[in-house]
Amino acid sequence: MVYDAAVLTSIRIRNLALIDDIEIPLDDGLTVLTGETGAGKSIIVGALNLVLGDRASADAIRSGVDEAEVEALFELTTGAETQQRLAEMDLAEDDGAFVVRRVITRVGKNRVYLNGRLSTLGELKRMVGPLVDISSQHAHTSLLKVPEHRAILDRFGDLSTLLSAYGQAYGEWRSSAAELKALIEAEHDRVERAGFLRFQLEEIDTVEPVDGEEDDLVAERELLAHAADLREAAQSANDSLAGGRAALVDTLSDVERTLRMVSDSDPTMGALADRVESARIELDDVAMEARAYLSRVEVDPQRLEVVTERLDALRKLMRSYGPELSDVLARRQRIAEELETLDFYEDRVAARQTQTVDLRQSAERAARALSDARKTTARKATKAVEAQLADLGMAGSRFEVAVEPADELTPVGGDRVEFLLSSNVGEKTLPLARIASGGELSRIMLALKHVLAAADTVDCYVFDEVDTGVSGAIADRIGVKLHETASQRQALCITHLAQVACHADQQLRVHKQVEAGRTVTRVTRLQSGERTEEIARLLAGAEVTTQARAHAAELLAKARA
Repeated sequence: MVYDAAVLTSIRIRNLALIDDIEIPLDDGLTVLTGETGAGKSIIVGALNLVLGDRASADAIRSGVDEAEVEALFELTTGAETQQRLAEMDLAEDDGAFVVRRVITRVGKNRVYLNGRLSTLGELKRMVGPLVDISSQHAHTSLLKVPEHRAILDRFGDLSTLLSAYGQAYGEWRSSAAELKALIEAEHDRVERAGFLRFQLEEIDTVEPVDGEEDDLVAERELLAHAADLREAAQSANDSLAGGRAALVDTLSDVERTLRMVSDSDPTMGALADRVESARIELDDVAMEARAYLSRVEVDPQRLEVVTERLDALRKLMRSYGPELSDVLARRQRIAEELETLDFYEDRVAARQTQTVDLRQSAERAARALSDARKTTARKATKAVEAQLADLGMAGSRFEVAVEPADELTPVGGDRVEFLLSSNVGEKTLPLARIASGGELSRIMLALKHVLAAADTVDCYVFDEVDTGVSGAIADRIGVKLHETASQRQALCITHLAQVACHADQQLRVHKQVEAGRTVTRVTRLQSGERTEEIARLLAGAEVTTQARAHAAELLAKARA
């Protein structure tokens, strides 16, 4: 048979109690471990508990050695959740192998390895906990963990579509509620922020900057700052070139005239006259521009002060909001837009409140639909589990899947789901965690897991003491249930009853023997004839009779039929 996620294929135990070094190969289906009391079956369960992250005690280390070791090998299918988590940790193997190793030392320096990498006990529990479920120790029985009950019920009823629809509605409501809360909590900050922004806007608008004006003002200030010197230079140029009796342009006119008078005699003089004329005209033009410049430039201390103050104001803005004047103007635009947004705060709060109420109502409707489906599923699960309990000799037991309203909507709905049980007629139902009897609890777990196996996320079930206090027909029914359950989940069972053992796909015999003067525990995988002998021993005790062997063969044949 092929499982969806993982198979525990072997366990190796070294130096733990009576075990020196054994490797236990495991197959899928149902594996039973049989053997005399004290042979070491509980040591194997203890080793599995260590793999799951139980506390380790140095007292469990075999005498004469300093450390004990437990190693488990799982084969994971592609896409299995554990394989995905290993990939996230960069620990995944291409062949799907997952090796868990736990080393216990007398000095307390215990170590955990996941696929060969040193890890923490917390990582061990997170990675291996979902793979194995042990029904005799509460610490690893998932059905005793109330938060798991809701998830199991949802999977049993195939409520994933409803759960997804609710999850979306819940998420939208919580997101809107969070935004509303942030808006309300930001009211004080909003007032402060708006005041600050208004101050900034007023500071910029008071100056009324114009893009590009700084360059013009710098040029004008330079002109005003040196106006007197500039006027003096322009006046001097004009006077020298065209003013008074000694004006240079007049002198050039005389030179030009003299040269032209003799140009008929020699054309060279005419050419020189042309050049003097050209120079005279250019210098006369310079003189005219100097006079025009004098009319434009005035010494104006008041205007210089105005320009300087304007530049100072602009540069103050640029230091605060710049570095360039264009940045100041862009900042002013952003401030105005943010202020507009803040000014519509009350409208935004009102709109968000309305939206949040509507989304809450949508989430509540989705929660009611999910809750109704859960209650219907709970009734079906209740009937199915009670039928299994009756089949296992607990006809007076009453099972209940309680679906009660939670105090508030949660990410998985508005219900609190818990499995309750009354194992005696007339007694009220109680939470599974308060069921005291180990054997009774194991049968209850078997009944639950038989019904809910397809919905459970655990990949390997371990049943210890499941046959305590039963015999005959009930024991046979337990064996049948175990085998049926193992068709969907790998199962290991420690049993003392032949009626249970005969239904196994694989049988391991745990026994003690003396080697080199010390008692050790050994595990033997039994073949067909050896299984008959072991089951006969379970039937007859220490002295196996021909009749017991015949009965054992009959049980095996009937189980295989």
